[in-house]
Amino acid sequence: INAEYMGEGLKQTQEQVEAVQKLQSELEVIEEEFDAKVLELQAQFNKRKQPLYQKRNEVLDKFPNFWYQVFANHRILEMLLHDNDIEIFKQIVFLDVQEKEDIKSGFKIVVQMKPDNPFFETTTLWKDFSFSEDGKTTMTQSDVKWKDGKNPQTAEAKVGHKREFESESFFSYFEKAELDHVDVGNLIKDDIWPNPLKYYLGEVEDDESSMGGGSEESEGEEGEPESGEESS
Repeated sequence: INAEYMGEGLKQTQEQVEAVQKLQSELEVIEEEFDAKVLELQAQFNKRKQPLYQKRNEVLDKFPNFWYQVFANHRILEMLLHDNDIEIFKQIVFLDVQEKEDIKSGFKIVVQMKPDNPFFETTTLWKDFSFSEDGKTTMTQSDVKWKDGKNPQTAEAKVGHKREFESESFFSYFEKAELDHVDVGNLIKDDIWPNPLKYYLGEVEDDESSMGGGSEESEGEEGEPESGEESS
């Protein structure tokens, strides 16, 4: 009798499990539809922001050493600065973050240099991040053509700062693809880009900036990145 009772109980439990699983599947469909609508809405508003970003860049170009100070006031990105990077940063006309139309598929970071700058033959530096649905990350970059004797790679890190990114300068970020470059890209996109002025003014608490930026794109970081190079 006990065995028969237990068998009936297990059968009833299994039916309940299957009923709940069916309901959960229906809930997941709604959640997926919600996520898709959110991304669609975010993409629409990003387009509306573009003219304002352009106007903001025009004003920011008038600030002394703006982008250098922004990086210096970010507790992680400041590790990418060499002592002599300030002179290179002075040559930046603007920095731009361009999200793809399908936001979760990636973004591009562009740094425009003055055409007559003394450091680069390359005047437009860029790095593109593409995230596939299967979690693969692909990075391509502009490469950097340095003028003779101007590559800071052999320079010392800022005095008193422990370098997490060992020998890298921020500008080497545009020369090759490394796995932690996804983290750097997300920090620029999610921490700095929405409001760089507060970093320039030093109005950011330490816990507001964290490695990885907390964005959805971080999901693609687990696999080894694919790298491609193009020269501008």
